[in-house]
Amino acid sequence: MGSFVGHAYPGSLFMVLALWWTVQMLQRYFRCKRFGTEYVASVAHKSQALPRVPIEPIFKMAVCTFGIVGEIIQGHYNDEFAPKNWHHATMFVFFGFSGLVDMLVHYGFRFPKNVDYSLLILSIGVEGFLFFWHVHGREPVDVFLHKLLVFAIFMAFCAAFAEMCLPYSITASLARPFFFFLKGTWFWQIGFTLYGPFPVAAGDDHVQMMIAVYFTWHVAIITLFMFGLGILISSLQSQKGGYTRVALSNPCNEEKIGLMEKEIPSENNNAEVL
Repeated sequence: MGSFVGHAYPGSLFMVLALWWTVQMLQRYFRCKRFGTEYVASVAHKSQALPRVPIEPIFKMAVCTFGIVGEIIQGHYNDEFAPKNWHHATMFVFFGFSGLVDMLVHYGFRFPKNVDYSLLILSIGVEGFLFFWHVHGREPVDVFLHKLLVFAIFMAFCAAFAEMCLPYSITASLARPFFFFLKGTWFWQIGFTLYGPFPVAAGDDHVQMMIAVYFTWHVAIITLFMFGLGILISSLQSQKGGYTRVALSNPCNEEKIGLMEKEIPSENNNAEVL
């Protein structure tokens, strides 16, 4: 959608997913480390408060459905046909498919291994393909902004693939939300730059040079934010107690860890009484 909202909406989706993934991945990692078992990655993550409810898949499908409807309506407003709206709508379709597979996995549907990762990687790949051709006939600044977006999408594609191949690496896992953060914040940057209150001059070379600098600032801010979030979650987890010698079976089973967290305080209380 050629508007500020049309770029802020998908940007917000990716930023919310990135924040959710970052928190859930770090919590799982530190909880697994605390209980002496190995971290293992997954595409979707369960809520600790409502583990039986597929919150993440529902969110993905709902937001994508709303985005599809909005793009189609906007794309045919006043009987006009706008291919760029169909680019955005098609992107939402594939991420909605990914959410559907995540929901089926949540309810125990038997897929071949890594099908959920494959759908996510396919969704990111389609997104990158669409936005590579999204700037036909646009102004140079517009083209440059979307080139940087395609770069962020490509890195998210590589990160998701690396996570699938290295499921026991927290570093590989965190690369996925990092680049989802990056493309999410850059969607907002495109909206502000092209459709904000102070749109940039189309032919200003200095503006393009500064846009490259802004992109690196996005990278720096996201790095600091995720690093700080990791410190915060690590501190909160350490307050629940030190590491235990109880070894849980791999891969990391969050339900078992939840039970162990309930049992350990009672064991400590009994020890104090004795």
